[in-house]
Amino acid sequence: MKHLTNLVRISLVLILAAGIVISQSKSRDPLDHYNEAPSRLRGMIEKYEQDQAILNRYFSAPTSPNRTLKFRQLFGEYLSSLDGLNFGSLSHDEQVDYVLFRNYLRHELSELARGDEQLAEMAAFIPFSKTISDLEDSRRKLEFADPARTAALLDTLSKQIADTQKTFEKANTERPKRTVAYRAVRTVEGLKRTLRGWHAFYNAYDPMFTWWNESPFKAADEALTKYGAFVSEKLVGIKADDKTTIIGDPIGRAALLEELKFEMIPYSPEELLVIANKEFDWCVQEFKKASRDMGYGDDYMKAIEAVKQKYVEPGKQPELIKRLAYEAIE
Repeated sequence: MKHLTNLVRISLVLILAAGIVISQSKSRDPLDHYNEAPSRLRGMIEKYEQDQAILNRYFSAPTSPNRTLKFRQLFGEYLSSLDGLNFGSLSHDEQVDYVLFRNYLRHELSELARGDEQLAEMAAFIPFSKTISDLEDSRRKLEFADPARTAALLDTLSKQIADTQKTFEKANTERPKRTVAYRAVRTVEGLKRTLRGWHAFYNAYDPMFTWWNESPFKAADEALTKYGAFVSEKLVGIKADDKTTIIGDPIGRAALLEELKFEMIPYSPEELLVIANKEFDWCVQEFKKASRDMGYGDDYMKAIEAVKQKYVEPGKQPELIKRLAYEAIE
């Protein structure tokens, strides 16, 4: 009898539990199956994206020290906010957001530092860059340009650009690194775009500005164009009609290690080269296997050339893709 009573109790508990589960399953939103639980870091990350976009639009001069300062403050503030969170209290998905966002912010700070180093390397090439970035910063602050003052600034700018070119034209001037000179060419192009944007904002809107600055701006723009061409042709060695020469800009071992860390790749550059060579050797062996099957022995380049000649008629490519897709499925 006692055994029967216990069995009844167990049955009642199971029935009640089943009823609760059924009730909960009926009340559950059917869309829950398609949506993940929201991360509490989502709002912070979205706010960051808005702040970053605002600064990027406002500080439109790439070489502006004010731009670098504001972005460094932005990254630092969000890193401090992350440091104030209790990592252990976050859900698994929130911890993933935390790690990825922190990794991103640290990388952006590192990129700012590398950008500062690159600008320092180019300092001799662009001693006039601050004049241009200051003009653009003033425009973004909605400060009205003083026509006579800006005309004088543009005259001084033209002279400074010409003097910089004369310095590099001297025979006793030390030849700069080709990579740094090429980077300077791209930077000068950016400065020219910045100056043109600044001028276009005021020109023809303020008649006094146009009267004072038309000739000085034209002279400064031409000086930048001439100087950029000089650096490209004489210091880098690329003529205006050269469309094939490629100049690399190595970031260096320290920056490469930083990039690998950012991508969460747990290998050094040397280890990656060893892995790459090993995988390449495997590819060559597979090439040779396929080449032997095709009757070309170990000369896999001949086999590759033979494959290249096996193409379908124009317009038949979609039909070939379909057939190959079905072959892969079957």
